[in-house]
Amino acid sequence: IDVEASLTSLLLALKSVDQQPLLWKQVMLSTHSALQGSCACILTHTDGSGALDQASEKSLDRYHRNQTEITIAGHLGTEAPEEFSQPQLRMQSLPNLLRRLPHDLAVDIPVSFEDCNSLEIQDFWRLHNWRNDFIHFQIVRWSIEVAGLPGIVQSALQLIEKMVFSQDYHRRNRFDDGNTSALLRMCMCDCDKLEKRS
Repeated sequence: IDVEASLTSLLLALKSVDQQPLLWKQVMLSTHSALQGSCACILTHTDGSGALDQASEKSLDRYHRNQTEITIAGHLGTEAPEEFSQPQLRMQSLPNLLRRLPHDLAVDIPVSFEDCNSLEIQDFWRLHNWRNDFIHFQIVRWSIEVAGLPGIVQSALQLIEKMVFSQDYHRRNRFDDGNTSALLRMCMCDCDKLEKRS
């Protein structure tokens, strides 16, 4: 649902960005969100782990162990340990999620742009770092070369498409192929038109 919401937001921004260039910011935020959500769909296990940062993974494991001990104590009629509250969980950053993907989908984004060894890796680096700038810093004045933005979005959409349609991970992924695939096609079509015009 979150991936579909991000793709819907992306589609609306792509349709309006020619008339309102400031919507490129929304294009980048929606693209990042859709990619991060797609990684979570592939990586998340039934217990909720898999796409969380290290501290959250440990907290979740501790919580599950505590719940198991309480259940066992209840069955045995022994004193149960003090119950932990559901932990606050934080998702891993996009670069770490991309590294955690199964080997045929994994993308290794280096810390430095100079270490990016392909155009696709540069696209993912820019997407993540520009999104961080948009989110974490007050932007007084900014300017981005629009010509490269559709390509960045296309790289992300192509990886999302691989995740959605991968038969190897269909058992594990949580995509509703009907809506997600239709939204992906519309976003890719609109992005392709923008790329040809830029």
